[in-house]
Amino acid sequence: MLQRWTRAFHRMQRKAMSMKGMMMRFAAIIVFGACALLIAVAMFSPMFDVREIRVLRTDARIDVERIQLSLASLFRQHLFFVSEQTVTDLLQEAVPDLKSAEVRKQYPSTIQIRLELDQVIARLQIEDPDQNNHPSAGSGAQAGTGSTENQGSDFLTAEGMYVVYRDSQVQAGSGMLMLRIVDWGVRPTPWKPLVEPEFLQTMRKAEEELGKQFSHRISIRAAYLRAREFHLQTETYALWFDLRSPLEEQLARYGLFLQTVDRKTVRDYVDLRLTDKIVYR
Repeated sequence: MLQRWTRAFHRMQRKAMSMKGMMMRFAAIIVFGACALLIAVAMFSPMFDVREIRVLRTDARIDVERIQLSLASLFRQHLFFVSEQTVTDLLQEAVPDLKSAEVRKQYPSTIQIRLELDQVIARLQIEDPDQNNHPSAGSGAQAGTGSTENQGSDFLTAEGMYVVYRDSQVQAGSGMLMLRIVDWGVRPTPWKPLVEPEFLQTMRKAEEELGKQFSHRISIRAAYLRAREFHLQTETYALWFDLRSPLEEQLARYGLFLQTVDRKTVRDYVDLRLTDKIVYR
């Protein structure tokens, strides 16, 4: 009798193990099917199409409407397949002075964008080279023309791009520089590179060293683009520099000049560009 019950129990145990295996396989099929269904919904459902683009306006220069129009091609695209590089490339075309862009996807259907624009470092005064042939930085050339068709003023970014904005859009504090643009071959075009970064760096360095070494304060700056030189107006006269010789050598020439010539005798300019002599007036 005991043996019969034992055999029956073992048969039931084997059937239970067999049923358990079938249930496990069935559960695996259900889970796999559910995952496949979810993936298919996520990949092809219109609920994940781009329906909203949010632009965080962190700078008064950011034109939200213009940016959204430039990204119009992204609408109705599947959010998963929209790459950050694609968004950045479209933004670069619409915002030439773009420095960086942070793109975030907010599922199911939103793209959020945070922009950083290149810093505006100077207000531009673009002059007609035919009206004033190679003036000194303090000669008071005629005022340049602003970009009236853009209803804004002319500015220069830290990367040397010529941009046009309304005054109210630019945070023009006490540190805003005034830069005269002289001696251009082709009239400067807004939203295009105007001054090479090397040119700007050399001019900044010259102004900094003139303050440190000679206690000069610069009031006017003039960039001569074709000649690749710049003039810095001090309290009483202008100093002429160029990019053909090292700045250190030109500053050393100026130091030697001050040792031999009284500053009070100079009324107009000191030309530091020549290697074998210093011309002044």
